[in-house]
Amino acid sequence: MEEPKHILVPGTRIVTHDVLGSIAGMLVKPQHLENRRFNTPGVIGGWVPGHGGDVYWVSHEDVPA
Repeated sequence: MEEPKHILVPGTRIVTHDVLGSIAGMLVKPQHLENRRFNTPGVIGGWVPGHGGDVYWVSHEDVPA
């Protein structure tokens, strides 16, 4: 897996992407992937260790952190 050039810091406002690339080799529980929202505004809460900063957990305004 190639590390991104820029790591997003907690608090960065984003809009989630509609399509995920390959998730092969990711150690993310299926329940978290199933809860993923597409094209939704949110705030970066942090990155998931072990993935080089390319997987983040995102908080959405209508869901408490």
